[in-house]
Amino acid sequence: MLANKIDKMNQKKQCIQDCLDCHRVCQEMALYLHAEARQAAANHVRLLFDCAAICQASADFMTSDSVLEERFCGACAEICLRCAQECERFEGDVQMKACANACRRCAKSCRQAAIKPAVTPASRPKWIDASADRFHNISSV
Repeated sequence: MLANKIDKMNQKKQCIQDCLDCHRVCQEMALYLHAEARQAAANHVRLLFDCAAICQASADFMTSDSVLEERFCGACAEICLRCAQECERFEGDVQMKACANACRRCAKSCRQAAIKPAVTPASRPKWIDASADRFHNISSV
């Protein structure tokens, strides 16, 4: 049991580190594209900034042991995967490949973190489920 707890703590630490690494790489890539006046689509640059932001937020939520960390990790995994796919479209670009790799590492870690619920349903505050329902209803419009 203690070994399992230590393993989970190590996985969480690794996920936080992967999020912080991805945050840094995505920000650097967005600035690189801007500074080099590359012919990158505005949507790709926006996606890089979105990816950096969700990675930082996910790391913050995990660091604070938020009851919402698994939801942020799920969103982070989705955005990182999308960002990796977009970066991979730039074949032969070493920086883009490095960014895609960082995004894929983060997506994998966050996907694993999102699978493990941070709280049991009985201990989850009622306002969280109500907020999630409202968000779901808004996002399906």
